[in-house]
Amino acid sequence: QLAEGRRSCEEIDRQNRQSRAEKIFGRAGIQRLHRGCSFANYRIQNDGQRHALSQAKSIAGELDTGCTNFVFSGNPGTGKNHLAAAIGNRLMNAGR
Repeated sequence: QLAEGRRSCEEIDRQNRQSRAEKIFGRAGIQRLHRGCSFANYRIQNDGQRHALSQAKSIAGELDTGCTNFVFSGNPGTGKNHLAAAIGNRLMNAGR
């Protein structure tokens, strides 16, 4: 019975964590499509995207120190949404 109760508690904890994460992502406006976006899975196809990735990582670091605004601009299909979501995902996963 004890082991069964422990498994039940662990499952409830897992469901609660998942529910909290869903609420956080929902409030952040990050859609399901972009919830898996990270710097690691951003596909670089040219030097411009390499530079954009570097800048996004820098912005993520600056947000930890108080910078609160940034703007991405560029042509369609260059990864702006992916990088913005990667920044948000990194911050939320760090509890920010």
